[in-house]
This record gives sequence, structure tokens and C-alpha cells, in this order.
Amino acid sequence: MSHRKGSSLAGKFNLLSIFLVLTTGLCITAVEVYQKHLDGLEALLTQGTEKSKLIARFSEYAVFAEDRESLQHATVITDEETVYLSLLRADKTVLIEKYHVTGFKPAPLPDFPAGPKEDNSSFEDVVTVFEQEEDIQFICPIVNQGSTSDSLELDDGTLESGLPEVIGYVRLILSKQPMRQQINDAIRAIFTLTFSILTLAILATLFLTRKITNPIKTLTKATQKIATGDLTGRIEIEGGLELSVLAENFNMMTDRLRTSQKEVKQYQQTLEQKVADRTVQLLAAKDAAEAANRAKSEFLANMSHEIRTPMNGVLGVADLLLHADLPEKHRQLVQTIHASGKDLLYVINELLDFSKIEAGRFELDRINFDLREMIESVYDLFSQAANEKKLSLTTSVEEGVPRIVYGDPARLRQILINLIGNAIKFTNHGSVNVNALLVELRDGACLLRFEVRDTGIGIAREQIKTVFDTFSQADSSTTRKYGGTGLGLTISRQLVEMMEGTIDVESEPGKGSVFWFSILLQIPQDQDTALSEYQEEEQVLENRIYDYQVLLAEDNRTNQIVAEAMLKFFGCRVDLVVNGREAVEAVKRKKYDLIFMDCQMPELDGYMATDEIRRFEKQNGSSRTPIIALTAHALSGDRERCLAAGMDDYLSKPLCQKDLHSVLSRWASGWEQETSGTVRENDEGDDLPSEKMRFDVQMLQSYLQIQQQGGPDIIRGIIESYFERAPILMQSLADAISNQDVEALHQAAHTMKSMNGAVGAVMMSEICNTLETQGREGNLGGCEQLFKNLKKEASYIMDQLQNILKKGLNGTSG
Repeated sequence: MSHRKGSSLAGKFNLLSIFLVLTTGLCITAVEVYQKHLDGLEALLTQGTEKSKLIARFSEYAVFAEDRESLQHATVITDEETVYLSLLRADKTVLIEKYHVTGFKPAPLPDFPAGPKEDNSSFEDVVTVFEQEEDIQFICPIVNQGSTSDSLELDDGTLESGLPEVIGYVRLILSKQPMRQQINDAIRAIFTLTFSILTLAILATLFLTRKITNPIKTLTKATQKIATGDLTGRIEIEGGLELSVLAENFNMMTDRLRTSQKEVKQYQQTLEQKVADRTVQLLAAKDAAEAANRAKSEFLANMSHEIRTPMNGVLGVADLLLHADLPEKHRQLVQTIHASGKDLLYVINELLDFSKIEAGRFELDRINFDLREMIESVYDLFSQAANEKKLSLTTSVEEGVPRIVYGDPARLRQILINLIGNAIKFTNHGSVNVNALLVELRDGACLLRFEVRDTGIGIAREQIKTVFDTFSQADSSTTRKYGGTGLGLTISRQLVEMMEGTIDVESEPGKGSVFWFSILLQIPQDQDTALSEYQEEEQVLENRIYDYQVLLAEDNRTNQIVAEAMLKFFGCRVDLVVNGREAVEAVKRKKYDLIFMDCQMPELDGYMATDEIRRFEKQNGSSRTPIIALTAHALSGDRERCLAAGMDDYLSKPLCQKDLHSVLSRWASGWEQETSGTVRENDEGDDLPSEKMRFDVQMLQSYLQIQQQGGPDIIRGIIESYFERAPILMQSLADAISNQDVEALHQAAHTMKSMNGAVGAVMMSEICNTLETQGREGNLGGCEQLFKNLKKEASYIMDQLQNILKKGLNGTSG
């Protein structure tokens, strides 16, 4: 049991009582001392005044006659207060003086009136008083009483009474020491009395305190026993009605507690039996739930494999067909298949992501990435959909937002895709604006706020609180009208929370919505260096072609076609096997730079095949061959399982060229140093064109390296796409400049710049870059002249590209 530190109640009561008594005594003492001082001073003044008057009357004759004997009698000192007495002539010279204290020297005679005032009829009663620190001086005039009875007869016969005649003065000095001695004696008496009263008060306080606190101590000890579980004690308190009632109520409480304790013990015994029975049931239910959860995970894994494997074939073959030379009608059908397959894959991925997050098996990646590039890529993804609905789609990155940040770009992109996709879906006219704002810069990190604003149908206030719930849409009718699984916002919320951020929405029906979220991202200390390294890495990856001997172990024929075509597209030489046993035999016969291993195959699955390959390498002392897992499973633990089995990396089906290219690039540095494979750099892309170059035909020539024999003409497709899109973008630029719409100028110039770079229109790309910068900075100065130059340059580029279509790459003048 813990006890709070501090003084007891009795101690506090005693201190308060002593303080009050002591304060009262000191105050009374101070008042008495002050009053004694005033009374003593007043008495001394009265005594000196009367004594000086009395001496003045009795010494009239002695002063008038200057009789020595009479003067001696008149100046007799009979009290201890008088320290000096003298009689002065009218001219203030000393007739006689006497000292009561030996060695006393009076101060020089002060100035005082020498004669009577005209309006003073009793001048002899006037005493002049001079108070000093140690004594008080009295000066009283000696008046000739006989002169006041004489009268003077004036010329007109009237009589004038005579004025009093001053014949001398009495100078009397009284000491304050006797008065002070009396005051000191009074102080000692008062202090003695106060001390006696204080002592009696303290004794009375201690007595009363014990009478009050002893019952409380008894009650405290009883409560301590109860706190330890002892309910047998009872208390008997005498000392007042209130304390007796308190003791009686306390005893009643302990009686009830004893009764309740017995009942609780009985209930406890019954409850323990019930808990034991319930525990058995819960353990059985727990085992059943865990089995169901394992079955659910296994079901998701198998369904992922079963669904994504054919989807891999559908999308892969559709992608290959789109690069083939097909009639327009057939191309449209293939595009429909490809788009529908991607939509289906998106729904599957949403369900799998939700399952992974629910199971706590979802992990975020952490890499450096270009934030502006990521936002622009999302814009490019939705620009066509926005154009089809005639919506204005814009993006804006606030000045000060770091360009290179550290986080999970794929999941941040997924959140933006969900929010922007919803905004476009539920907006029939107006605009969709995407903004990235800097909220706060911290040590090595930045707090960013992303906003997606639309002018769509909006959300009712009562429905906002459920908009992020699972399988929820604001109105059930929207599901029928607009479609969707209702998981996009739920996954977005969960991803934001995993990034330790917040997400919310502001909306008004009929006016639109603002979905926003804020997350904290790390930032490199040196942005310039980080950006340069990022761009160099991207440039190297884009220009890299791989000449590797690759073993592909895949049992599904469709997946074989897709994976083999993609690997050959990147310059790899591919050997194909259909099960794990054949993969092991192939490795024993031949050295490979890289092995792509499907995890689920007949005879010997990918895990067991990897284990045998690792044992073979160890027994023969051969170098370790990187093995990349190919699986349609999509749960977080699958990657760890693959790595634990001895694999080195992981690719999820359906395969896409970007992910495959990333894997090849990731293992490139190891191959250059440790394996027989080589990496060829695309030298044509290393040298940037000079500022004076208008058209870099080598850009188009570089596409010949990825041209597949018998496949569609890549260069022709690029040029035809340019002829289709360039006039539309030129018109968008003209409208933006005419309407002074800096955001539209920035977006159109950005897209036009990328297109020009793709066909080698160097000068046009540089002009578009300038327009993009001015649009981003809100500066329209000189844009009209730049657009005129762009139109002139566009005419030249169109001619060059037209010649290529007619005569081939040798038909250019650039």
C-alpha cells in the first residue's frame, strides 16, 4: 500500500493554531508598545510644559533682582527626567544653570521669539518646545507681572493698559531615557504575558487535537485492515456525537462488506466453473477460427493463382497482339479485351490488397522517387479519360515541395489513382484538380497534403462518415450507375494510416468534393545530388539492353508465351522448361545468368527445385545463380517464403514489362562483376543533342533495337500517334495562351514536351519545356512569341516525319 508523503492533520491543525495565537500576540504587543510610546511622550511634554511654567512664575523676582540666593532656590532639580535647567536674562544671556547629569552639554540655544505678539494676551503661558532624539527642550518666558497693572494716559485723555514685560526665560531640558525605560519594562511585561498565553494556547490546542485526531487514527487503522482484506475489526469511538455516528456507520459498512464478500466468494466459485467450461469452448472455437483463417488464406492464394494465371495470359497475349499488324476492326476488339482484362485485374488486386491489409501481411516499400514525376505519370494515366468526358484535369505542386522524397511511390500512386479515378467517375462536367501542398518542414522530413478537388455530384453530410467504410458507397444507386467494388476508399484510408497519415473529405451535394490526405515523407539532405543520382539511374535503366542466358521454368503455355516474349524483347536468350525437375537438370547441364522459376509446377514445384539447385551449387562449388520467383500468389508472406526457400527475388503475375525490366536492372550490377552475362549500353542515347539541333533522327533509330522481327512497325506507330495528338495539343496551347490559363498551359506543354522528345524533335521539346516552366510559375510573358516559334518548328518536324513514313529513316534532312 502506498502512502502520500506530507504532514498529518494534527500537525497542520497545531501549526495553524500556533500561528494564529502568535500572530495575535505580536499584533497586540506592537499596538501596546506604540500606545505606550505615545502616552509616555505626551506625559513628558505635559510635564515639561507645566514645570517650565511653574519655574517661570517662581523665579520672577530672582531674575528681576538677579539675587544669587533666590536664583539658587529657583533652580533646584528634584526629578530624574531633568538633565539641565537654566535661567536667562531678557537678552538670552545665562543668569544661572544647573546640570543633573555630569558631563551633559546642552545644544546651542535655538532661535525662538524674543518678544510677545500683539494678539497674545497671555504671553506668559506660551512655552516653546524643541524635540530632539535624546531629549526635549522647553523655553518659557518669565514675565514681570507687576507691569501689566500699570496704565498709560494718552494725549486725548484715554487710558491704554500696559503690555506684559519679558524679563527672562526658563530653559528646561528633559531626558527621554526614563520614558524609554518605562516602555521597555512594559514590553517585557507584555511579552511575558503573551508567552504565557501562547503556552496555554498551545497546550490547549494539543489537547483538543488529540481529542479530535485519536478517533481518526483509530478509523484509519480500521480502514487499513479492511484494505488488506480483514473485515473482522470493529471500532468504538467516544468524543462527540459526530464521531460516534461515524463509528456506527463504519461498523455497519464492514458488516455489509463481510456479507458481500461471502456472496462474492460463492459467485466466484460458480464463475470459475463457468469460465473453465467456456474456456474449453473458446479454445475449440479458436482452433476452428484459426483453421478457417488458414483455409481463407489458402483459398485466397489459390484463387489468386487460378485467376491471375489466366489473366496473365489474356493481358500478355493482348499486349503482344496490340503490337502486331492487325486490321483496325480486329485492333479495336483486342483493345477491348485488353481494357476489360485490366479492369478485371484492378478489381482482383483491390480484393487481394484488402485481404492482405486485413490479415496484417501488407508491407510498404521505402525508396527515393521523384514526386513531381509520379504525379505527372498519374495525370498522364487519366488525361484521356478526362478528355473523353470533356473535363479539365489539372495538377499543381506547390513551390517548396521537395522533388525527391523517400517513401513508397507505388502505394502513394495507388491512393492518388483511387481518388482521381473516383473524382472523374462522379464528375460529369467541370474540372478535377490535383494539388500537392507543403504543410511543414521538419528535421529530414516534410509533411505533405494532397488534395483532389472535383465539381461532381458531391456527398450528403450524413453519408460522409461512412464513405471510407468497407464495401461502402455514399448511395447504393451510385453502385448501379457508376459501378465499383466500394473498396478503393477503404484501401486508400488503410494505406494512409499505414503511412501514419490522415485522410478526410469535404463535400456538398451538387457542388463537388475535396478528398485530402496528409503523410510524412523523408527527404534527402542534398536535393540536387539526390535528383542527379535518380535521373542518372533512370537514364541508365532506359538505355540498357540485356544479353543474358535465361532459364524460364513455367508449366502454363500462355504464361510461357508472354514471359518468353518479354524476356526476348529485352535481349535475353531464353531456354524453356515445363516443370521443376527439368529446371534442375537444365542447371546441371548449363550455366545460366538468371533463372525465372514458377512456384507451382508438376513433378517438382519451384520451392523444391530451388532447394535442389542450391544443394547442387554447394556440392560443385559453383557460383550462386539468381533465381526469381514467378507466382500468381499475392499475399505478403509469399515473398518471405520464396526468399526462405533460397530464391533471390520475386515477381507477381500477371507479368508486366516495367516490373520485369526493374528485376533485370536490379541484378545487372551483380552480373557485370560475378557472372558471364554482359550488359550493353545503348550508346546512341548517351549523347544529348546540342541546342542548335532541331531534329535528332537517332532517337527514332534507337527504337529499331526493340523492333521484333515480324512484329508491327514501331516507328510508324509512333509517328502516326504523333500526327494524331500533336494538332490537338497545339490547339490546347493556343487556347491556354489566349485565355491566360497558366495551369492548362503547364499541362499541355508538359505533354507536348514528352511527345516531342519521343520523336526527336529537340527544338520543339526545348520550347515546350520553357512554356511548361512559365505556366508552372504563372508567367505568360513572351509566350505568344514562343508559340509562334513552336508552330514554325512544328511545320518543319511534320515534314521530316512525313518523309520518314514515305522514304524510311534515310529520308530525313536532319
